[in-house]
This record gives sequence, structure tokens and C-alpha cells, in this order.
Amino acid sequence: MKSKGILHRKNIFELRGSSSAHFESLLNEPDAKKYELVDNYRSNANIVEFANQFADGIKHRFKTIPIKPQKTENGNISICKLSSENIAIPVVNMIQKIKPSGSTCVIVKTNEEALNIVSLLNKNGIIARKIQTNDGFDLFNLSEPRNFINDINKNNDSYAITDDIWQHAKDNLNKKYRDSGNLPGTLKLISDFEEINNKTKYKSDFKQFVRESKLEDFISVSEGSILVSTIHQTKGREFDNVFLALSRSSELDDARKREIYVAITRAKQNLHILYNGSYFDKINVENIERTTDNESYPVPEEITLQLSHKDVALGYFADRKREIDSLVSGRELSICETGCSVGDTQVLKFSSKFCDQINELKEKGYSPVRANIRHIVFWQNKDREEEIKIILPDVEFSRK
Repeated sequence: MKSKGILHRKNIFELRGSSSAHFESLLNEPDAKKYELVDNYRSNANIVEFANQFADGIKHRFKTIPIKPQKTENGNISICKLSSENIAIPVVNMIQKIKPSGSTCVIVKTNEEALNIVSLLNKNGIIARKIQTNDGFDLFNLSEPRNFINDINKNNDSYAITDDIWQHAKDNLNKKYRDSGNLPGTLKLISDFEEINNKTKYKSDFKQFVRESKLEDFISVSEGSILVSTIHQTKGREFDNVFLALSRSSELDDARKREIYVAITRAKQNLHILYNGSYFDKINVENIERTTDNESYPVPEEITLQLSHKDVALGYFADRKREIDSLVSGRELSICETGCSVGDTQVLKFSSKFCDQINELKEKGYSPVRANIRHIVFWQNKDREEEIKIILPDVEFSRK
């Protein structure tokens, strides 16, 4: 009887809720064998060794054989132990000092930290942007891909999409959403589908491709700019330089260690870590530099929050269809008493939950000062058949 081979690599969707336990259960099958992919062609040798030593502290790992670097050269590894729990200022200071070349990503724990670092980098003249994501909704409901899908469905009863209809839909997308922050990612999504389906394109295949995709998978890295991201949004990506900034963790369990391992292994050439803890103390590899920063950094003067469906009054958008149709991702909004407006017209109302959060921030000295549209998405009330467009904004607060 032939043995059953189980080929296992890092579970690239673990941070999205999947589990390696399903692979492990297959080992109980008769004559099952496990094969591990252990060659690393991405990272410099000392970064691979750093990751291996860190992984030794993870109690339960499906992978048992250490990763083998295929590169012989070493990169720069720096570890700065912080006394302060506020990481935004020290990581920006380090970036200004090092001036990294090549693709660069700052990896942090939370969306709020990522947004604060983007704001601070931009204020210091460094071009930075956060990796956008569609957490909380299906990419099919994002207005840009949906507009494209609606166009390829128009006046075409065939299951297949002609080249003329496909090109016409792309032209319309570029025209309607030329100022949208989500246009580059949508065009990359379309381009990736074209590469896979370079002969005949089917409507059902494209819809399925969109539904199975994540917006962060279509982010391109431009030379000279810095991406800022949470750990799970960098899964499957790689960068010449990684700045890993970790605020204090109450408990570093196996799940948290796996997340940090993922962040470490995104680095190709250089790895720079700023953290508040001691869990890197015993790791020793070539070309590593350790420093301590005892300065007490203040909380940010400005913070930005990403609003979700729970933070906006969803029913309010039903009476703002015409206004929302003229808006795109990236458009700046004004703050009014109960929400956001364009000119004199209110287009968004905060939920009671978010109003409570605003009051909590005001007690700490922060006030909402501006907002911009992160996404416009379709939403359907369970009690209504008709879908409506809703706005999910980023709202900036200032202590000034």
C-alpha cells in the first residue's frame, strides 16, 4: 500500500482563522507521512537563524525541522529594548536615522498603532501608507470591484466575457474611480485574474476570484515609500527591510509567538526590532546589535481610528444615496456634531457606540478634527431587499 504524503508549509491563513490542526489530524491516517519544506530562499542567513531560535520557544509546532537558509550573506539585525510603552515616536526616529533603501514595512500589533505611525511619518516628510484591508466585509461588496462586475454583466447574457466588454469595464472603472484610493488595488486584482485566465474569462470565475481575495493581497510597494501594517496583513508578503515595533503584551502565549514569528520572517535583508519586553534576550546570531532606550515617550498628539460597520448608523445612509454616489475612497470629510459631512451636507452619522468612544477620548484631551473615506461598501439590511452604499471612514483625533 502506498503511503499518504502530507506536504506542509507555514499555514499562511492561520491569522485569518484557519488551523494547522486539520493537517495534524491527517497524520493519524494509516501509512501517513509528513514532508516539510525547510529551504528559505527569501531571507539572509542570520535572519533565518534568528527566526529559528525564536521559534524554539513555541511549545506546540507542526513544523519540527529548523529552516535552512539558502542565502549565505548576513543582514543587519538591531534590537532596541524600550522602557516606554508608546512605540510611534521611537520607530519613526529609527527610520529617520537608518534611512532604509528598498522595500520597507513597519509591522505593529494594532490598526491604531499603524495609523498613528503613518501620520507621524508623513508629518516628518517620509511617504508612508497603511496596507488597506477589507476585514469585516466581503471584497465583492467594495464599490470599486462591484462597479466592475456590474459593467461586465451589462447587456451580456453569455457566461463568457468578450474582450470588448472586459476592456470597456476597465475603462469605465478608471474613469469613475480615478481619484479613489482603492483603484490601484482593484486594478491589480483584475490584472492578476487576467494572468490566470488569459484566454476565456467567465463571469462566475471572476466573481469567485473576488470573493476569495483579500484587499491587502493586491498592495504594491513603490520605491521610496514605506508601508505600515498589522502582522496578519503582511502574511505571505516580503520586504527588504522590516521594522517590527511591539508594545507591551500582557501574555506571550504560543498564538502571540506565532504572530511575531510571522513578522520576523517577512524580512529579506534587514530586521529592526523595537519592543517592550525581554523575550529576545537569549537569541544570539551574527551581526546583531542591541541597544536600550530609557526615554519615556508621550502618547501621540494625534490618533486615527478606523470605523467599522458598528461605528456608523447604517440606516442613515439610505437617505444619502445621491451624495454617496459622487464620493470615492480617499475623499476628505468634515467633522460635524453627530458625524461627517461634505460641505453643508451630512453624509454619515456616528453610532451611539462610537459616540461613547468619542466622549472617552475627549476626557483624555482628544477631539475629532478630520476624517477621510477609507471604503465605500454595499450593505444590505436583513429587513430590506435593496442594498445601499455605506461609508467606512478613518477619523483623526487631536490633543491640540
